[in-house]
Amino acid sequence: MSVNVCGSPSERELAAIRAVGCSEKVGADELFVFDVELCDDRVDRDGERFDSETLREFAPMFVGKTGIFDHEWSAKGQTARLFECEAVEVGDGAGGADGCAYGGSAVGRRTVLRGRAYMLRAGNEQLIREIEAGIKREVSVGVAVREKRCSICGGAGGGCGHVAGREYGGVKCVRVLHGAADVYEWSFVAVPAQKGAGIVNREALAAYSMGRRTDKNRQYKTGER
Repeated sequence: MSVNVCGSPSERELAAIRAVGCSEKVGADELFVFDVELCDDRVDRDGERFDSETLREFAPMFVGKTGIFDHEWSAKGQTARLFECEAVEVGDGAGGADGCAYGGSAVGRRTVLRGRAYMLRAGNEQLIREIEAGIKREVSVGVAVREKRCSICGGAGGGCGHVAGREYGGVKCVRVLHGAADVYEWSFVAVPAQKGAGIVNREALAAYSMGRRTDKNRQYKTGER
């Protein structure tokens, strides 16, 4: 998704930042904070979407999670960390369900996973300038979900007979990512799968894999139920 609202932390925000591990030796003036739209319940470029219930489950799990680049799981790329996250329903004319019958927001509304992140100003001057200029803004999430369900009937595992991408009674079938299993990280990416993810914008070329890690922008895994 995307990034927005940048600056120095308030006293309340600084307390939340301390709670996820930032030492009192680091002052508020040394930190840069910004909002991130991590993901929402709209259909992405892969014909998949989260249901709103799963986004609400993910919200507390994202607090304290690291921000990296391009889903490269290396300590060298650790740049930011989330200190707040919540699932909110917004009305922007883009129905979260996108014509799907199962698990989405009402038409004209969508459920968004919004986070607040921080990074050190020192050493990140160029990145901060790029964030403020709107150049670095797209982000993606690396998570695990328990299963994917049919948007037409709610059936799990793909055994219901409905084919993703086909229309049934004028409604396109998609796969619904259901059940928050784990959160690994969130990443700055160039081309996200979800249109609208980032600082603030949820885009992440995503891959949904059955129980294995993928190296595409947005990583989805399934876990044991």
